[in-house]
Amino acid sequence: MGIALTFPDYRLIFDKIDFDNEGEIDYFKFCLLDYDKEGIRQKLFEDQKKGTDQNEAARESGAWETL
Repeated sequence: MGIALTFPDYRLIFDKIDFDNEGEIDYFKFCLLDYDKEGIRQKLFEDQKKGTDQNEAARESGAWETL
């Protein structure tokens, strides 16, 4: 089962799913395609953002250098 897409059409879809322009569709982005409820999607996005912020804070504090 599948669909036939031209490369330009594929690129349009990929660029929409890759909303943060990382150049890849990871598990988090793939899961966003599966959810029907906006609330769940928003919570996942906020949780990911918090995780990113915590990682950046740890990097800035030098915590990663001590591992």
